[in-house]
Amino acid sequence: EYVTKYEDECWTVQEEVCHDGYEECETDYTQECKYVHYQEVCHDVPKKVCTKPKICNPVDRQQCKKVAVKVPVAVATCQCEEVPHEECSSTAEEECQVVEELVERLVVREECNEEVKFVCEDREVPVTSLAEESVCKDVSSVACREVVNK
Repeated sequence: EYVTKYEDECWTVQEEVCHDGYEECETDYTQECKYVHYQEVCHDVPKKVCTKPKICNPVDRQQCKKVAVKVPVAVATCQCEEVPHEECSSTAEEECQVVEELVERLVVREECNEEVKFVCEDREVPVTSLAEESVCKDVSSVACREVVNK
């Protein structure tokens, strides 16, 4: 005679949790040319190019299922028994908070000569600004409840 016993069979699955990153910009230069008095005159024209990357992090969570196992039992007469087992479920969650920090970047600014106002040129100038970054941590959980089969 056999009794069916339920055991947990668990494994780890990995899920990706994604969020938008911060906008990153840089200045690209293209050269524009035109003719002035039959002579070609060229100058660099700045163009701001921005991207917003998607940031994904793998998060591990445990997935389980109940497996029926037959266990031999010595039985003299017919007997019925309630067999309790647990059913579990898990959630993959992430808690995020925004952290601020000072960042120094180079910015292109036009500077003009004090004496001759028509002579100007672009220069890279350091600028400090406040940047925000999301910091996330795994807060996955597993919840189980006991079930009795009759």
